[in-house]
Amino acid sequence: MADTDARRAFGSRSSAKMEDLLDSAGVTDLLDHLAFDPSHGTIWLRDTRMVMLFGDGFSELRNDLIDQIGLKKTQIAFSRLGYTQGLLAYASASQIRDKKTLDALLAAAPQLQGLLGFHDAPIAEQLEYDITKGTFYSDTTTTASLEAEAHVQRYGIGTATACWHHCGYASGFSSALMGKPILMKEVECIAAGHSRCRLIGKCLEDWDDQGDSSEFLELNELVNRFYLSAPPEDSSPGNQRETANATGKSDSREIVGISTGFKTAMHYVEKVAPSDASVLLLGESGVGKELFAETIHTMSKRAEQAFVAVNCAALPKELTEAELFGVARGAYTGAVSHREGRFELAAGGTLFLDEIGLLNYDAQGKLLRVLDSGIFQRIGETRERNADVRILAATNEDLATAVKEGRFRRDLFHRISVFPIEIPPLRNRRADIPLLLNYFIRREAERLGKTITGLTRNAVDAVLGHEWPGNVREIENAVARAVILADDGGAIDTHHLFSHGFSLSPAVMKLGQQGQFHVSDASRDTLFSDETIERLLEQMDQTGTSIDHLRDRLHQEALHASGGNVTQAAKRLGISWAQMNYWKNKRP
Repeated sequence: MADTDARRAFGSRSSAKMEDLLDSAGVTDLLDHLAFDPSHGTIWLRDTRMVMLFGDGFSELRNDLIDQIGLKKTQIAFSRLGYTQGLLAYASASQIRDKKTLDALLAAAPQLQGLLGFHDAPIAEQLEYDITKGTFYSDTTTTASLEAEAHVQRYGIGTATACWHHCGYASGFSSALMGKPILMKEVECIAAGHSRCRLIGKCLEDWDDQGDSSEFLELNELVNRFYLSAPPEDSSPGNQRETANATGKSDSREIVGISTGFKTAMHYVEKVAPSDASVLLLGESGVGKELFAETIHTMSKRAEQAFVAVNCAALPKELTEAELFGVARGAYTGAVSHREGRFELAAGGTLFLDEIGLLNYDAQGKLLRVLDSGIFQRIGETRERNADVRILAATNEDLATAVKEGRFRRDLFHRISVFPIEIPPLRNRRADIPLLLNYFIRREAERLGKTITGLTRNAVDAVLGHEWPGNVREIENAVARAVILADDGGAIDTHHLFSHGFSLSPAVMKLGQQGQFHVSDASRDTLFSDETIERLLEQMDQTGTSIDHLRDRLHQEALHASGGNVTQAAKRLGISWAQMNYWKNKRP
């Protein structure tokens, strides 16, 4: 018994039946947070807006897409939709059931799907998971699938499975729960002539044959073909770097993501890569602009030639021209030999100008002349050389504002921004976090020759709740540190990830010794100490104040302080807009 309790405290489940989980975790709490507001045309699950669809309308949309774009693309689209829905469902369920067991949290996945009418309550033949060890296995069946029914009505019984949204949803929810990619594959389906729809779920790496089912987890087909070189040590002020094609050395990196923002950026990458158009990559520091630039180069017709990266912020003003265009022997004291510039090193390939917004104004004019004329000269030389390079640039600055303020040349801005691509920050693409975690953990563990089993429950929730102001670079560095600190053969915990400069979000879910969640918040613990609570209870007893009256006062003050703005008042109280609006409307 003690061993079982210990494993549960770390978020493990040796075996369970889904019906047992459903019985032990009723849907009352979910229903309490489901609010309909017909006057405003909104439906809310806590603070997440929902919609209702007619089943026939959903089926018609599915059938129309199959007819217009084909079975395969429709499968991927609905799988990705389901995956995103699963992530959102986990976020809502973890807030609603923050003080309940992991089993209750896991049970919320089919319960929410059932509330939405996609299928009946599943029956589990087997369900095993251990978050600390990073292991997961499920075998579940349903008999009333909306997707399977729609497929049979339109196309009859065939050979292919049809519950694409269901597979994506279960994968997304389980991936968020485990903090690593979980792939659900449908191995039996009513649409394929079976008596039930059966899903097998395992960690992505545990599938010997991931098959077509994993495509919605696998970025884009085009991305997986490219393994890009990691940077060697800085060798000059501009941090020159060439790809594996030029150096013969590589330390493979992948570009990882599945979120809508990521897929949009990759769509533009795929479109522009085969051309020679100049591309301006926009985004906050750490979002991976250089990796996107490398991907564009690797997918271009210049892929066999050099990729040269220049950090414009690291170029001293007096050396910028020499670094970019090279130096002839004898051009100045100390120039004892010819030296190639970045344009020559990138001949026939791609020149990536990182942090171009910090390039000094004089250098901007010289760069513009080269881009317009296609020729340049080394310092101290009259010979003209062809600048046969493709220009990619990146910045985290607002160049349009820099142009207005006179810090950046307008003509150069238009020259380099032929095809701008916005790369969203990680806080806006949280669906990518489980994939990034899994990728970085595997990579760093392999580098160090260590075995990391996964993340503890606390670490998963901390990672998903953190804002990641440093974006992908921050999560990469945090994982690298965590793998170093974690025990070989053990799991990564919160203190391995966040320390010395890292900050957690205000409220992070913690797991108690009996497997129950609670919210830990240092500021709340200080504000609501035992002494403070005791004084408040004494005052309520002396004045005859009820908890309902106290709650009404809090709602009233929050609404007054926000100037009547329901959304802001709800945010201050930590409740949903629907809950706040309900209280406002029911006041006498």
